[in-house]
Amino acid sequence: MSPVRASAPTSQAALAAYAVGLCLACHGKDPAIGATRLGWSVDTVAVIGVSDGDSTQEFGQLIAAEISAIGDVVLLDLRRPGIFWFDQAGRFKSATRPGRGPGEVAQPRAITVDSRGGVVVLDPGNARIAYFRVSDGRVVLDSSIHTPYVTGSLCLLGERLYAGFLRDGMVAHALGSDGHPLLSFGPAPEVTGLEALGQFATQAQRQIIEPRLLCDSFQDRVVLAGRSHALVRAYDTTGHLSWSVQLGDIHSVGFEVRHPGTVEGVFDDVHGASFVRSLIPWDPQHVLIQYVKRLPGQPPDGREFHGIDSRLLDLATGAEVARSDGLPLLAAVRGDRFVAIENVPYPRAVVGRRR
Repeated sequence: MSPVRASAPTSQAALAAYAVGLCLACHGKDPAIGATRLGWSVDTVAVIGVSDGDSTQEFGQLIAAEISAIGDVVLLDLRRPGIFWFDQAGRFKSATRPGRGPGEVAQPRAITVDSRGGVVVLDPGNARIAYFRVSDGRVVLDSSIHTPYVTGSLCLLGERLYAGFLRDGMVAHALGSDGHPLLSFGPAPEVTGLEALGQFATQAQRQIIEPRLLCDSFQDRVVLAGRSHALVRAYDTTGHLSWSVQLGDIHSVGFEVRHPGTVEGVFDDVHGASFVRSLIPWDPQHVLIQYVKRLPGQPPDGREFHGIDSRLLDLATGAEVARSDGLPLLAAVRGDRFVAIENVPYPRAVVGRRR
């Protein structure tokens, strides 16, 4: 049975009136199970972000969000570099300053949360991974480690930190206290047609295969979804493969050398290109993967992307059990709470509660 797609809402921010259903398609042999409907009704807790007038809620480009272990909402801004920290109700608590000094952030790329209510941030601009927490109403630096690696994804499983980047033919790594890999796993998927790019081949390969990571504490696994690739895999904590699936209708970006010394991404006129933007636990049995779809030209007015393709996978097997093009971009989920982010018409985050 083919998954049923839900229609998109007219406004991603209007979540208070938004209810979407994912058709959970049975992939087993028992026809009596059939397809059931997972209703997703939500209540809006807070909308964080304004176009102007409040410096604590004016953002440049939101690229990630987390819900901490104590329920705080933490937003990561790339263009106004920093971590912006809010309480459960969306009230501003504190933020880091841009810069290169201790406790400052220059070029954040990825964020994850620890079990004590703090966050871990990769900051390539300062070549470090920094551990932050809120104390006495301000964000303070607990510690940091030097790292030369740039990644778009971090996650913690227990006390072990994992990062996704291409190194020595592997794309996932458990990092030690010195910022270097202790364990590497996830062989780089083969990508054809890069030979014509010459010196840019490795750069293009990274843009396609380097993964977003999810540390699944329910089954002690690390899930990898390629940046612009159909392959999704799960590994145990020793680096052994648990399952591997190739998702349908996921199209990789192409690359061309169009001017001397430069390489540009190319989107198929019909299928466009898919880029993974979210990998979150939907519930203890499922992981939600969201790909943004880009086509040639500008997205329709009022939208950041041409579409958002959401897939629900079984965490035990990797089987796809649901699909939707009607979900907003969900940056974080913890229990019944979630954070959706958008940057058009201006950067903002919607904090909601599933019911």
